[in-house]
Amino acid sequence: TPRVEGERDLLIEAVPQPSERNLANNSKTRTISLRSGRIRVLLVDNAPRWEFRYVKSLLERRGDDAGTIVLHTLLFDADLEHSSQDRTAEELQGRFPVSRDQLFEYDVVIFGDVAPGFLSSSALENLREFVLDRGGGLVLVAGERHNPRSYRGTALEPLVPVDIDRVRLPPPGVFVPPFRPRPTLEGRKGSSVFRLADNELQNVEVWNQLSPLRWFVEAPTLRPGAVTMLAHPEKSGDQGPLPIVVRQQFGAGRIIFHATDELWLWRLRAGDQYYGRYWIQLIRWLSRSKLLGRDRAAELTSDRLIYQNGERVVLRARFLDEGLIPARSDGVNVVIERRDGFRKQLTLRQDDNLPGVFETHPQGLAEGSYHAWINTPSFAESPPSTDFRVEAPVREMRDRRLDRDDLTNITRATHGRYYSPAEARRVPVELPRGRPVSLETREPTRIWNRWELLALFTVVISIEWILRKRSRLL
Repeated sequence: TPRVEGERDLLIEAVPQPSERNLANNSKTRTISLRSGRIRVLLVDNAPRWEFRYVKSLLERRGDDAGTIVLHTLLFDADLEHSSQDRTAEELQGRFPVSRDQLFEYDVVIFGDVAPGFLSSSALENLREFVLDRGGGLVLVAGERHNPRSYRGTALEPLVPVDIDRVRLPPPGVFVPPFRPRPTLEGRKGSSVFRLADNELQNVEVWNQLSPLRWFVEAPTLRPGAVTMLAHPEKSGDQGPLPIVVRQQFGAGRIIFHATDELWLWRLRAGDQYYGRYWIQLIRWLSRSKLLGRDRAAELTSDRLIYQNGERVVLRARFLDEGLIPARSDGVNVVIERRDGFRKQLTLRQDDNLPGVFETHPQGLAEGSYHAWINTPSFAESPPSTDFRVEAPVREMRDRRLDRDDLTNITRATHGRYYSPAEARRVPVELPRGRPVSLETREPTRIWNRWELLALFTVVISIEWILRKRSRLL
């Protein structure tokens, strides 16, 4: 964890193995930038739910103690005097930021159980552009009344990373069986937001000891591109474990959806030790572009970092500044360069469904490390760039020759027999004869329910009685 402000180069190296052939991909370098600055957070909700209260209290203290966070709050269902009595509400005076520029001053918006009717259509559209174009961070906290089901058909619907039509709420006043959510692999490795301890072993212990939650909305279906970060330990959805926390990249910004509003329960017997750490890490992660100290006019990305030879490579340029979007659909060129000096220029085509997005699919790239950057149009500073690798296929695809001895040994170990394609005709003849197995059985016959047996039983008893009578045994 870096402690000093400035640029740092991190080098990660893998120890070479005795049988390893390609050592060129055993190291990776990344540059990180540590900046000091204040994060502007807007906390909005309809009513002062417990989650609202504890997040507000946490961020207020963070602003007072370290001065790293500037918090403004807005409660729609509040007294008229609330904005004059609460200093975090004085800035907005009970009104959501009306102008686009006013909203774009914030880095992160925490949006609670707010009715869309409280906001004008332009305000909803501004919030969408705040994430899409400005690169702002948005946290959606589910509620019993509006979030997210009331956002269907509004400008907020594309911001919700789950299928709203499939969302189910528990009956009012009914708590589900207590559960402790579990970070998924993406949650543990994809970011530091869910790292509540200094090492992975301690982190697992912390998640096993957190106070269980009692309420959440079931959202079994994720939108394309959404990723589950925190999941229910037992219940499953359409794409795996039922999500509790979901993240999604939306344009230049990031979105986090909380399917529960009870994370404040983590404060039980722990205070802000874990609850506060989670929220601060989340806010910093969402405001990463601001922490890096640069406002990006455009970005160039690849859909993957590593491709197998022959796989489809996707390069995508997104313009965040509308003034830089080329007028022509083929007005963006990108240069791809390999370490050995190979260079190629490609033209990106505009996506008809996404304004400001241009895409290309380079073909026939040989193995190696590539650096790509936008050549046209030009930028005042360094052009947007990205790196990716093309590697040889996995080992089983490198050597495609038939290993007859290996197949023979496998069949012998499993008490079978190996046949080549030319010998396939012998299989039906040489298959051992099996034992017949009944596929079905008849329904059992209940003998005591048949009248014939009852009559026979009566006759036998009568004959016995007569014989006993004649023999004077009665």
